[in-house]
Amino acid sequence: MRNCCELAESFSQDGRLADTGPGQTSRSGETETTTAGHDGAVTISTEDRLAIHELIALHGHLMDEGQLDQLTQLFTDDVAYDLTPMDGPVLRGVDAVRQAAQDLGPRNPVAHLVTNTVVDEEGGSVIARSKFLGVQRDGSFGSGTYDDQLRYTADGWRICTRRVSLRREPLTP
Repeated sequence: MRNCCELAESFSQDGRLADTGPGQTSRSGETETTTAGHDGAVTISTEDRLAIHELIALHGHLMDEGQLDQLTQLFTDDVAYDLTPMDGPVLRGVDAVRQAAQDLGPRNPVAHLVTNTVVDEEGGSVIARSKFLGVQRDGSFGSGTYDDQLRYTADGWRICTRRVSLRREPLTP
């Protein structure tokens, strides 16, 4: 079974990028290329980086506004939403993520703030790492990290894997 985020295959399957030769793809009319070389490395265009940043930012808006019916704007249908670093389950699929948010009810944060997003390539996949703050109704908050793998779909970039880790202890040198 192939990795859900193997870009060279995903791009050629959905037709967004045209094959320009062994291991290379490029967008028609653009000067930047997305390259999957022999080592599997991928160069991510500026346009794609911006789209990924906007996608990750959209998460907070949809969650805070209770627009759980819009989660397909963020995640692939088969998303793996990994809460095991917080002693939770791995939620499989958008419906499971939606249900988990509904089950939290008033324990949901009133504000999801995402910052320090870095988009990169790792092993032929597009990944993003972001810091987050979740502000609770009583003013308390928690911080952590989202580690995402992304896939380009017919509807644009979507998160196919998210691992949520909380920061519980300060750094001690």
